[in-house]
Amino acid sequence: LATGTLKSLGNKDVGFENLEDLSDDYALADYFGVTPTGAHFKGKVLVALDRTDNYVMLLGTEDKDFKANEKIIDEIWGSFSMKSGGASGKS
Repeated sequence: LATGTLKSLGNKDVGFENLEDLSDDYALADYFGVTPTGAHFKGKVLVALDRTDNYVMLLGTEDKDFKANEKIIDEIWGSFSMKSGGASGKS
């Protein structure tokens, strides 16, 4: 889903790395690619599994600005929660 979303915006050379299972309900990975104008971008994708829905949160910036913005990106995805308890019922 994340790959399709990024490509539907005209991005190319989209890839993912450093996949990390945070819990039964959450996974995090780094993503990267090239915009239609040729700018390289990098970000993080959070995937959350709920009882009835799944969520994909893409947070990123131009590659050259990623390190400067990484703390903000981590704070944003780290604030996501599911009131339902997630698919496992524990989140």
